[in-house]
Amino acid sequence: MGAGVFDQAWVTAVLGGLGLIVILALVLERALSVVFEWGVWDVWLAKKNLRAPLAVLASYVVCYALQFDILVVIGKQDPPVFKVFSIGTFLTAATIAGGSKGAITLFQDVLGFAKGGNPEKVKKAAGG
Repeated sequence: MGAGVFDQAWVTAVLGGLGLIVILALVLERALSVVFEWGVWDVWLAKKNLRAPLAVLASYVVCYALQFDILVVIGKQDPPVFKVFSIGTFLTAATIAGGSKGAITLFQDVLGFAKGGNPEKVKKAAGG
């Protein structure tokens, strides 16, 4: 890796890509919760173990629609080349599908943005 690997434009692009992953993970998690937690589908989806595959499929559709592949961003391809059936697109979709739990943990437990706020965790996160 050359000296120009960590230039400002690359860091900005990677941070923007990671931010997009967090936002998409949260949006996807909330959107799928409507279906996953609805009484009619809840039991059937749990019985068939279809929640994770449906989340990955929904994430893949979003990545396709946005032509979003985080490995293309990290790899500094110029011009960016999006491929529908690339390992990068699949890894991006899988990260988005599984990333909502991590994003929620970050906001609630680490940053203290929990619903109703947990004063004890906020105090610990602030070092107090």
